[in-house]
Amino acid sequence: MRRRSRLLPLFLLAAAGASVGAQCTDSTSHSGAITIVGSAADVRARDAQDLGRCSLRGSLIRSSRSLTTPLNGNRGVRWAFVPPSIDETYNSALPFSLNDGAQWAGKGLTSTISAGLRLETSSLSLSFSPEFVYQQNKVFPVLPATAPGRSTFSSPWHGGIESADIPLRFGNQSIVAVYPGESWIEYHRGALAVGASTDEQWWGPGIRNALVMSNNAAGIPEVYLRTQRPLKTRLGDVEFRWILGGLTESLFFDTISTNNIRSLSAAVVTLRVAFDTGLTVGVARSVYAPVASTTKLRFHALDVLDRWDQTPDTIGAAPAHPTDQIMSFFWRWVFPESGFEFYGEWAKLFPPGLREMLVAPQLHQGFTLGLQWVNPLSVTRAVRLQAEATMLEQTPPSLRATMPSFYVSRFVPQGYTQRGQVIGAAIGPGGSSQFLAGDYLAHRWRAGLELGRIRWEDEAYYRSPNGVGFVAHDVSLFAGLRGGVTVGGTDVDVEAITQKRLNYLFQSAVGGFAQDRAFDVNNLTFKVSVVPR
Repeated sequence: MRRRSRLLPLFLLAAAGASVGAQCTDSTSHSGAITIVGSAADVRARDAQDLGRCSLRGSLIRSSRSLTTPLNGNRGVRWAFVPPSIDETYNSALPFSLNDGAQWAGKGLTSTISAGLRLETSSLSLSFSPEFVYQQNKVFPVLPATAPGRSTFSSPWHGGIESADIPLRFGNQSIVAVYPGESWIEYHRGALAVGASTDEQWWGPGIRNALVMSNNAAGIPEVYLRTQRPLKTRLGDVEFRWILGGLTESLFFDTISTNNIRSLSAAVVTLRVAFDTGLTVGVARSVYAPVASTTKLRFHALDVLDRWDQTPDTIGAAPAHPTDQIMSFFWRWVFPESGFEFYGEWAKLFPPGLREMLVAPQLHQGFTLGLQWVNPLSVTRAVRLQAEATMLEQTPPSLRATMPSFYVSRFVPQGYTQRGQVIGAAIGPGGSSQFLAGDYLAHRWRAGLELGRIRWEDEAYYRSPNGVGFVAHDVSLFAGLRGGVTVGGTDVDVEAITQKRLNYLFQSAVGGFAQDRAFDVNNLTFKVSVVPR
């Protein structure tokens, strides 16, 4: 039996309040603006879903393409300019960059601007909206990598068995780069669409962290097949996306020119169950492998379906066809009667066997749990509370022991990364985090507070016991103010975060940066984004 709201006045109140959510209809628009994953418009849509005003379809398989409103009209060729979007980030002392797409916000100023052109017909959609990124990249303390054949800027923790392309710093000078950005070409017919894209994506219910696919890195060049509207079944509404992409290593990883490309075969499927239309469950899986060239990518299209031979082996010989993988199960349960949702995602690095699930279910697992509550105060006002916790730490059974970890790999040296940034959860390998936020939402403006904690790379701490320069856990504590205003057809959002980084890079007076104490760093992050609606 489908759940129905017993509080009709609350629904009417939510429907009247523009501040509570975006317009969630299938209407078209004269504007060429692109709705970017994580933008103010995307956030408003989620708020509206919690209040029952907006359909849940597509909410757990999001991309800039799927979120963007079609251009006005349904005949002939339609076109529009994509108005400029601007994203500015300033860090006073250390990098702090989470879910920023192609942008890596190091110390100093980092700027991103994008604009372009969109074309559409009744069955074809095309967008070309490149991103231009400037990174001031001022000097800050790092530990140089010492692994043979690796850049000194590459991760000093991931140069051996558990390897990954996660530079501590992207070189020693300012960088200007151009990325394809929110670009795609798609043919759609009926419920299905096929295309090629480099737009940002987010799979699963997390607000701060997505364990398999997030917008923490630059968009992945890929071909895909997806549902553009749900497939109706007796069990409920089914949606999916399958991709075959090519991953690229950063300029600050190694000196080998023949291993720069990796394949990525991934898929996600969700079911909005028929017996409770507020509940959506899903599964996502990614399989990645080294390839000799882009022409070899096609041979890995079905890896997500037929490669199940990965094992948590850290000492045996490399297999003939090395791959690595990550798989997750997730859910989101929305209660529109109360404006409340809670959600979770549980991931495993290797397909779990019955013995492992009975004896040591904690091995090779990670999870996210979270909730959001939107409470309307009047027609034009509401308050919103958010809380989320993510755990990816994999504590070894003994000091100096090596065990598989999220986003790093023994057989794929660059790990689960795109151009030097993790594709999954922004907190990275061995990380854990807790986040709490509260916001006041008015008709044309919003303001709120946020608190958080991140423990970075904790497995690196256990692999290097105390006495060799690793004195304590590397932890960030942060608090911030955030807010925004809608002016005409543009969202302007601002965020100011003060951060205390305790024991930065695990350092102490023993082989570290400081002379008489643990090395703590204060950092101020200031962000401004200007995004057309």
